[in-house]
Amino acid sequence: MLKKLALGAALSIMACSAQAETTWIMATGYTEGSFFTQNIRKFIEEVETKTDGELKIDLRPADSLIKLDAIKRAVQSGQVQIGEIRMSSYGNEAEIFNLDNIPGVASNFDEAWTLMEAQKPYFDDLFGKNNMSVITYVAWPGQGSGFITNK
Repeated sequence: MLKKLALGAALSIMACSAQAETTWIMATGYTEGSFFTQNIRKFIEEVETKTDGELKIDLRPADSLIKLDAIKRAVQSGQVQIGEIRMSSYGNEAEIFNLDNIPGVASNFDEAWTLMEAQKPYFDDLFGKNNMSVITYVAWPGQGSGFITNK
């Protein structure tokens, strides 16, 4: 379930960009039945409800548009407006992306969420340098993911 704070931040960012019946394309590498895609579907419902349908998100799951590990670059280049990424896919860019992959660092949801909150300022800085922002986080013990958008 999305945290209200994260959803509020996402909607604030989107409200600045949303105009009458704007559609964003969103890429994810996960299949339709996965936890991640089900979570995204809930996120999309909330966005469409909170924007009175002015912002629609066209989700492309299961690597059908862009492979999971290429989504960050696709958002950065404007190929898609929003995408879900697995943070650990970018460990070659900065060690902070690998932190949640270390066994025992975050072994349950609460620990994963606490870790994400500690990492957030660093992620904000790293993505901000590339003109992107993380609009929500999904705590997943063992690996974290997030939705990013071009600013």
